[in-house]
Amino acid sequence: MLRKIVAALVLVLLAVMMVAFAVANPQIVTVSLDLVGSNESITSVTLPLFALIIFSASIGVVMGGLAAWARQGKCPGTARRLERQVQALRKKITDHKIVLTKFPAG
Repeated sequence: MLRKIVAALVLVLLAVMMVAFAVANPQIVTVSLDLVGSNESITSVTLPLFALIIFSASIGVVMGGLAAWARQGKCPGTARRLERQVQALRKKITDHKIVLTKFPAG
């Protein structure tokens, strides 16, 4: 419960910071991917500075997440499969202990 409250507070604080950042940076900028051409090419876009920075940060987060996911490989799937096997074995042990307590040996 405390974890959810802390997560909600962090998200609200982050949202407030993003709104303040957007209000402080409304300047219009032109971004062009054409290295030798003019600003009027198809590869240029005009947008507010805050949108450019938030978009760039979002792309970075997504790329970082994809890199981390790709680096994990088969390990998470193997870990989940082994955890299911451990849980099944623990259940069998518990079931056998219940049977043994109902019918004690000797």
